[in-house]
Amino acid sequence: MVGSCKKVEDDTLRQYNSQLSSDDITIRNFLSIQEIPAIRTESGVYYQILQEGEGEILEKWKNPKITVIYTGRFLDGRVFADSKEKEEMLGKEILGWQIGLKYINKGGKIRLIIPSGLAYGSDGGGIVPSNTILDYDIELVNIK
Repeated sequence: MVGSCKKVEDDTLRQYNSQLSSDDITIRNFLSIQEIPAIRTESGVYYQILQEGEGEILEKWKNPKITVIYTGRFLDGRVFADSKEKEEMLGKEILGWQIGLKYINKGGKIRLIIPSGLAYGSDGGGIVPSNTILDYDIELVNIK
């Protein structure tokens, strides 16, 4: 029984890494074509700081409640989500947000290009198809 669980975990990890590799190639091509000077995190999220902000640092908080204004797009530019102001616990957001938002302070703005595995993964989410790379512009309005 333990051996079969290990095999399932290995297969899942192999599939995740394969998808991440494919996503990374797609993201790098997208960034090159669009001439976006983004930085890659170790996890595979790419970010471009649009405005650092001058308020509190998100990183010092443990699962803070954040208020954000954001636009979410597919790489073809179609908008799938748009928010005037949304308040939510950071821990309830997709992993790509949790990873990327720590690079700005309160009042900052950032662009995140998130590989599918750190977004909605192979299951997708609502109108987001499975294995979809997402492109967000996010303003970190407040941290509580």
